[in-house]
Amino acid sequence: MSNENSTSSLPAPQGPSRFVCWGELLWDLFPTGPELGGSAANVAINLHRLGAKPLLVSRIGRDTLGDAALARLSSCGIDTNYVQRDWTAPTGTVDVTFVDNEPKYAIATESAWDRIEVDSKLSSLVQDISGIVYGTLAQRTPLVQGALANLLKFRAKSCWAVCDLNLRPPHTSKLLVKDALTYADAVKMNEFELESVATLLDTSSPIQLLLDEYPARVVAITRRERGCSLYTRTGRIDHPGLPLLSDHGDSVGAGDAFTACLAYELVQGTSLDVIAHKANSHARRVASARGAFGYFDR
Repeated sequence: MSNENSTSSLPAPQGPSRFVCWGELLWDLFPTGPELGGSAANVAINLHRLGAKPLLVSRIGRDTLGDAALARLSSCGIDTNYVQRDWTAPTGTVDVTFVDNEPKYAIATESAWDRIEVDSKLSSLVQDISGIVYGTLAQRTPLVQGALANLLKFRAKSCWAVCDLNLRPPHTSKLLVKDALTYADAVKMNEFELESVATLLDTSSPIQLLLDEYPARVVAITRRERGCSLYTRTGRIDHPGLPLLSDHGDSVGAGDAFTACLAYELVQGTSLDVIAHKANSHARRVASARGAFGYFDR
C-alpha cells in the first residue's frame, strides 16, 4: 500500500508550539499511594517535556487534593492559569488496580472536571494555538461537551485538533464518540478501542469510516509493545514497536505520552514514518517506569 508521508503543507510554527490540553486533571489512587494523573494533565506534561508550551484546561476542587495538584503541576513547569477551581465539586480521583499488570480504573463521578468552562481569557487565545488535544472522558457531561465544541469551532485553520478517544466504560456512548470525532483532524486509539468504535459506529471498517466521513486526516492505532499504525486517506505507516527499557514499569500514561508526541510532531509537519518512531519511543520511556510521570521523575 502506498504511503502518505506528509501531513500538512502549512509551515512549522516559529518558536515553541502552544497547545490546549483539555480534560481531566485528577489523582490516580494506586495501591502504593496517590499519583497526579488524568489524560489532559499527562499530555500537558509530556508536551512540556517535548519542548512545547501546553495550556492545561481543566477544573479542580477547592480542596487539599486541588492544592496539591497545582503544586505538582507547577513543579513540573506547567502553566496552571487555565486550571479552574470549583466551590462545590471535589477534585477528581480514580482508583487504579492491576490485573496481570494491566491497569483497571474506577473513576469517581461528579468531579470538578465535569464542569470545565470556556471563559473570555481562553477564547481570546484560541486563534494563536497550534493544537488542541482532547478525549471523550471529560465530555461525559453536556456542559463540558458544549464548552469544548465552542473552542474547537473557532480555532484557526492551522490548528490541529487531536482526539485521543480514551474510552472508559461506562462513560462512553455512540453519541459521545461521534461528537468527539466531529472536529478531529487526527484520531488516536488503541487496538481494543478500535473494536469498540467498530461496534458503536456499526461498521466493519472503522478506520475507513473515520477517513471517509469525518474530518480526520490521520488515524493512529497503538498496539503497545507491537508498535502502531498511522493511516491517512492515501496509505499507512506501520511501526513494529520497541522493547521496554525496564521490566519494572506499567502502561499507565503511555498512551497519553504517545498522543502528546503525535500532536507535537503533526504540528511540526514531521513525516509520518518519523512520527511513528518518535511516538513509540516516547511512549516506551513512560511504560518503562511506574506511573504516568515516573520516567520524568528520575
